[in-house]
Amino acid sequence: MNFISTFAKSLGKISGNDKSIKVIVAVGLIGMALILISHLTDTGRRAPPIALDSSPASVDEYTSMLEARLEELITSIEGVGRAKVMLTHEDGQVQGVVIVCDGADDIRVVLKLTNVVTTALNIPSTRVYITKLTDNNYN
Repeated sequence: MNFISTFAKSLGKISGNDKSIKVIVAVGLIGMALILISHLTDTGRRAPPIALDSSPASVDEYTSMLEARLEELITSIEGVGRAKVMLTHEDGQVQGVVIVCDGADDIRVVLKLTNVVTTALNIPSTRVYITKLTDNNYN
């Protein structure tokens, strides 16, 4: 049985005569299917991460510079407020980002921050963590 016939049968099982419910369910199922297909067909078109000289001094200096630049960038985004940034790296490549900021309780701010960081560092969103800054966490 193919996907379309399974989908049609599932849609037909929805009780009631209200077509708007069927349309909403159909759109939702199609959206989920498209997301699944996009993840399954990801060809890994990401550019390779920038590798650095693997000496600890240059990696640490570069990491500190990136943290400062990211902090400056993200604090300029509306709603972020105060922020701290921490980068983790392995073999000279950024592996993850932690952002602690005032605006992390607003999902719109979290989405903006995630998009900025993933774009700027060319890393997936699963390697970005954003949480709320408390007053006793800020120097």
